[in-house]
Amino acid sequence: MHPSGGEVSIGGYDITRQFSKARKMIGFCPQENVLFTELTVEEHINFYALLKGIPGSIRKKLIEGTIREMDL
Repeated sequence: MHPSGGEVSIGGYDITRQFSKARKMIGFCPQENVLFTELTVEEHINFYALLKGIPGSIRKKLIEGTIREMDL
């Protein structure tokens, strides 16, 4: 969905034309536990991979590798 009007920039980057650069300028630092009791390990990793914009084409391999690497 594209904005109907106005302008938004983050760190000087226009989010409609330079979203990937703008996205690198922001972060998230939760103050509480960010694990959801109803999600599995695989679902958690998938959720955060989606937030990070990791393409679906590599997400499954990344999830499997992470689970194996952490011996979960």
